[in-house]
Amino acid sequence: ASRPARVAPLSEQAPAWSDLVADGRSSAVLEAALPRLEQVLGTEPAPALLALADAARFQQRFDVSERACEALQARFPGTREAAHARFLQARLAERRG
Repeated sequence: ASRPARVAPLSEQAPAWSDLVADGRSSAVLEAALPRLEQVLGTEPAPALLALADAARFQQRFDVSERACEALQARFPGTREAAHARFLQARLAERRG
């Protein structure tokens, strides 16, 4: 019996979300993520969620950035990415005043 082919997460399809953010193409990350945001938040790896949080912040979609940070911390506690997400959340809270 053959196993079904693994479908790469959205964030692993070229170009990678972190690369898009680094290249100033945050809007492309949001275009890929927003139509399936719930799926993205529940299945993408930690680096992708961090890239999404950054991309959303850069595009002033603070609601999406906050949700990505929350998902990252819930799914990947104790990781470097979760620590970075806490830092981003503090910046978002500071911005709100």
